[in-house]
Amino acid sequence: MSVLSPTRSTSDTNGSVTSTPASRTVSQHLRPRSSVAATVALAAGVAAILAVATGVFAVPGAVLGLVATLFAVGGIAATRQGHIAGTGNAALGLVLGLAALALGVLAATGGIGWLDPETNNVTRVYEWLQAHASWVTPQF
Repeated sequence: MSVLSPTRSTSDTNGSVTSTPASRTVSQHLRPRSSVAATVALAAGVAAILAVATGVFAVPGAVLGLVATLFAVGGIAATRQGHIAGTGNAALGLVLGLAALALGVLAATGGIGWLDPETNNVTRVYEWLQAHASWVTPQF
């Protein structure tokens, strides 16, 4: 976005009037870039929470949650600069990463009964959808 100063009219020897900017200073604003670390943190956080929710991939989801948390901390630190955006992405990645880490550890240690590594929740949801909403699932 450029901000120009007001224009000034001048006339030359022929009598024609031209309009030129009174001052040639243009304010240059840096366009904010999104932090790569914040974006990676958000993507890893979403993937981690989905992996933990399956039950089978609870431990890899917890590890991915730790990775998301580390990237989120880096993303928050990077967005402290004025021209880098993505604080919201990093914050959401941090929350999802910590939640996936906590739920993954609880699932691996048996702290959550319905979310254990022995149960495949994807199959359970698929079977429930077939029984109650067969129009949602494809017939093979």
